[in-house]
Amino acid sequence: MSQVDAELSQLEVPEGVAPELFETLVQALREALEEEAKRPSVGVSDNSPFQVRELTAVNKSDMPHMPPHWLLRWAYENGGDYNQDGIVSISDLTPLAVHFGETVDESGRWPSSESQQIDGNEDGTISIADVAPIAADFGHDVGYYKTQRASSISGPWETAGSTVPFELGSPHYGRILFEEGLWSGLTDRYRFFRVIAEPHRGYDYEPSEPIDIEALPPKILGVAPWSRQGGETATFTAFVGGAEPLSYSWDFGGGAEPNTSSEPSPTVTLGDLGEYEATVTLANAFGEAHYHFTLHIREPYWRVETVSLEYRGVDRPTTVAFAPDGKPTLAWGALRFVDWNLYASTIRFAYLEGTAWRYRDIDVGLGVASGDTLSLVYSGSGSAGLAYGRWRSGYRNSQLVFWWLIGDEWFLHQIPEAVDPRGCNSAFDSNGNPRVVYGREEGGLYLASYDDESWTIGTIEPPGVFTSPAQIAIDSLGTIHLMYRRGEPPGPFVLDLTYAYRNGDEWVFEKVAEDVPSFAFALTPDEKPVVAYTTSMYQNPYLAFRDEAHWNHRELPREPYLLSADSLAFLPSGEAVLALSDGLNLVVARENGEEWNVESIDSAAQYPEGNLTAVDVAVSPSGKIAVSYKIQYLEEDLLGYIGEQPSEESSLVKLASIQCM
Repeated sequence: MSQVDAELSQLEVPEGVAPELFETLVQALREALEEEAKRPSVGVSDNSPFQVRELTAVNKSDMPHMPPHWLLRWAYENGGDYNQDGIVSISDLTPLAVHFGETVDESGRWPSSESQQIDGNEDGTISIADVAPIAADFGHDVGYYKTQRASSISGPWETAGSTVPFELGSPHYGRILFEEGLWSGLTDRYRFFRVIAEPHRGYDYEPSEPIDIEALPPKILGVAPWSRQGGETATFTAFVGGAEPLSYSWDFGGGAEPNTSSEPSPTVTLGDLGEYEATVTLANAFGEAHYHFTLHIREPYWRVETVSLEYRGVDRPTTVAFAPDGKPTLAWGALRFVDWNLYASTIRFAYLEGTAWRYRDIDVGLGVASGDTLSLVYSGSGSAGLAYGRWRSGYRNSQLVFWWLIGDEWFLHQIPEAVDPRGCNSAFDSNGNPRVVYGREEGGLYLASYDDESWTIGTIEPPGVFTSPAQIAIDSLGTIHLMYRRGEPPGPFVLDLTYAYRNGDEWVFEKVAEDVPSFAFALTPDEKPVVAYTTSMYQNPYLAFRDEAHWNHRELPREPYLLSADSLAFLPSGEAVLALSDGLNLVVARENGEEWNVESIDSAAQYPEGNLTAVDVAVSPSGKIAVSYKIQYLEEDLLGYIGEQPSEESSLVKLASIQCM
């Protein structure tokens, strides 16, 4: 008891819990343990807290590539093991304190999936009375489960050869759930099954009540998820058992669209923030089962993940765009290992397969040129396009290329006459035809257009006029909008921010601002051109909106970060979204009326000589936001693929997203 008392004294107060409440619970556990120590040893408490009480099974004979079988399913009965780590200990005070005072409603609905297993005395309220089960079963555990079978409900019972370790339980439903396969040969010979929890030490737990797989009423052991972000697309699943056929009825309490479903695992779009009383009903020939849960729709949050680690760095910017299925896709430049100390440049295209990132090397020939731009776009019909400049060994000039994803295949278009490109940007028109704007080393600005299975080149600015890499957008009427920096010879150049649009066969030009080092361009949802830019002398950031032939300029915040112009997009509701890097931090600013919500999402400060760069932002038609970027850093003695020599520079290609998963 002295060791336990010392451990109780060292327990830290959980975050968000009043110290006075936690101290009261600690003292209550001390007193309960002292009382338990005075009692004669009887093993476990009389109510058999680890006895499986919810046992069921489901027929999985319709699974492809699998022989007919059943799955035996059950829930962990945890006694006082409120944190569900398999053993009753002082650490079980923490979830009791965090959820203290929560109660079940008249339908049996707890506030959260974690609440349901903390009501140890099962009186419907998480209170100081729930300290008693911790004391009563202190030190008891579950190490594994064994199954038993019989051809008659009266036995005799045979123990199966295999066991199910506690560690194999699934925690995704708020409580720990288990399953074990029963193959058809076994169920042909046996009709009744039960499960027994076994500890690591020699206590005896009671077996579960047996089930009859030929007469199984429906049972729902758990539902997931209970909590998701507002606006997110979510798929709900129920951990169920019962004789087939089983019918489902979901009701999300007004928190989803659609709000009801008869699918086993419905996919819905979640609505406004709040708590909703949700229910799933399961029915078969033997009855009905209801599971009531509280659906929490919370404020969206940022998810940051690494898409790829490139051991030799990423030699192009990243680019991100949403695919037709609403999931983000990325592209970047990389070095592909060929042979001992031999690498070839490639363009990588990454996409989600379930929740895992997969990528394909698209341009895998030797000598693909490094460059300062890379443009990933989608057409209205769902085709993807990638534009950039590239050269091959033995060729004198680099060439503009456009890779076109149709179905699952990428097709290469080498654009004739588009040689020595200097920066490029692309878009699809409303008919699904690609347009690529690019400059050249000797100056000028050009538009490559694909129509009727061929490419044509048009001149926007003549050779000799210096232009920075342009950005392009095309509206629903087919009007092409461009933004770029322009300088007249003989120099030195003061680069003016210039807007151009094509009116019939003619280009119309407008000066937006003077002496601009960087900008980002996009169309609003109502197809008005907008540009974010900074000025050289004072580094003032602005957002400029075009109203007919006039540009209205609005200064952007300088605190807590100077909102430079790396990338710009718009939410469907019309608010601007800026994504940028200050060298160390990924910063996202979202317009909110007259104010801006500015957040630092990720940082390169934790990496040796880390540098965060190559930022691009995309917004889906439903309002999802995705930001691609890379973190370059130095790491000595890093070995990559087989045969690679130690590399000093590495790059993480990363994605920050909100409402995308």
